[in-house]
Amino acid sequence: MPLKYYLLLLVGCQAWTAGLAYYGCPSECTCSRASQVECTGARIVAVPTPLPWNAMSLQILNTHITELTESPFLNVSALIALRIEKNELSHIVPGAFRNLGSLRYLSLANNKLQVLPIGLFQGLNNLESLLLSSNQLVQIQPAHFSQFSNLKELQLHGNHLEYVPDGVFDHLVGLTKLNLGKNSLTHLSPRIFQRLGNLQVLRLYENRLSEIPMGTFDGCGNLQELALQQNQIGMLSPGLFHNNRNLQRLYLSNNHISQLPPGIFMQLPQLNRLTLFGNSLKELSPGVFGPMHNLRELWLYDNHITSLPDNVFSNLRQLQVLILSRNQINYISPDAFNGLAELRELSLHTNALQELDGSVFRMLVNLQNISFLTSSPPTSFPAPTALLASVDSVTTPAHFVGIVLHGDSFSPK
Repeated sequence: MPLKYYLLLLVGCQAWTAGLAYYGCPSECTCSRASQVECTGARIVAVPTPLPWNAMSLQILNTHITELTESPFLNVSALIALRIEKNELSHIVPGAFRNLGSLRYLSLANNKLQVLPIGLFQGLNNLESLLLSSNQLVQIQPAHFSQFSNLKELQLHGNHLEYVPDGVFDHLVGLTKLNLGKNSLTHLSPRIFQRLGNLQVLRLYENRLSEIPMGTFDGCGNLQELALQQNQIGMLSPGLFHNNRNLQRLYLSNNHISQLPPGIFMQLPQLNRLTLFGNSLKELSPGVFGPMHNLRELWLYDNHITSLPDNVFSNLRQLQVLILSRNQINYISPDAFNGLAELRELSLHTNALQELDGSVFRMLVNLQNISFLTSSPPTSFPAPTALLASVDSVTTPAHFVGIVLHGDSFSPK
């Protein structure tokens, strides 16, 4: 959870601390009556002491601290939130967080940690958010997280992880958000997320994954967001998402996907955003996108698609944004856009269209924007007024914004 959530919790506790006077606030820090302590500045080379005993939030930022010794927080057992970020921190002695049993939020992000000692987090049984992002971690082990049955958020993005061993997340049964993006992961075990039944957000973007084993997400029945963009994925197994019926956002952009297996999205009735741009798709088969009756956005630009067949989007009844720009589309079938009565925005610019029958847009009764910008003039293209007429009488100037056609704009008067 965000730090502000825990700061709001502190406000609720302020009445308890209002009558407790702070004493011994370190000169390098500022201490507020709301039980918050902030210590910042390059002159700080060790955790300042003495810290106020009734502190509930402690932030140590932008210092030259390189090491946390044993028990530097021994006298602040009431801490709920501890944020140690943007320091020179490279080593933490086991026992550094001893006596912090009330801690809910711990951030060690943006430091220089390469290794997490076993037992480092011992005693933090009430922790709900652990941020280890933007360090230099090369490995994590099951023993690091074995006591975190209450953990809801684990941030590990921006490290140097190449592999995540089986069992490392098995005890995190309450986890709802896991970020492994911006690492160097090359493969995943099919059972790595098996016990994360409460997980809602899983981010694996900007790794080096070339394939996702079948069954990898089967244990994540409550998943709502899955981020796989900017990997090296070349193919998707047909049943990869069959147990993710609650998925709402799926990011598959900037991979090497050349084809979509039939039925790949069949079990995703709640999906509302799907990004597939920046891949190597050459064709779209009718039915590949359905049924997804809640899909609102479909992003397909920067592929190699050459044509749009009849009814290719007919199962996307609620689609509002369809981006097909920067492909190689040279033909659009007359019934390609059947079923898209709710579409508001359609982008077809930078394709290879030389001929276009304006009637292809007859079903787009709620369209507000069409983009046709091309690199060369089409030989047979309807005039803007003809295009506007083809979008049916429901598309009136009241909500129709305009058409962009070969560098020129046209708006209804």
